[in-house]
Amino acid sequence: MNVLDCGCGPGSITVGFAQIVALGRVVGVDLNEDDIRRVEELARIVETPNATFRSADIYTLPFADESFDAVFAHGVMEHLAELDAAIREMVRVLKPGGLIGARSSDHDGHIYFPQDS
Repeated sequence: MNVLDCGCGPGSITVGFAQIVALGRVVGVDLNEDDIRRVEELARIVETPNATFRSADIYTLPFADESFDAVFAHGVMEHLAELDAAIREMVRVLKPGGLIGARSSDHDGHIYFPQDS
C-alpha cells in the first residue's frame, strides 16, 4: 500500500502510517521545509525507512496520476483558499478505488461523497 500524507507537519501521523504499512511506502508532503527536516529526523530515529518526505504544494503535487492507494490530510483543509482544487489534486494522485481521508476542525459542513462512475 502506498500512502500520501498531505500537510504532514511534524510527521507523527506520517510515521504512524509508515509503521502500519511496513511493506508499503508512505510519503509526507508539507510546504514548511523546516517541518520536513524535523520529520526526516523523526523517521530516522523511529526506524521507518519506508517513509519519505518532501516539500510540496497540495495544489500541485509532484507525483504521477494514480500513484497512491490512500491520500490523507489532517488539519489542512480549513487552511486552504481553494478547497475544491486541492481535492481534485488529491483525487488525481489516487489510484482507482483508493481512499481519501481528511480530518479537520472546520465546522462549515463541507461534505464530499464519491460519485459512482
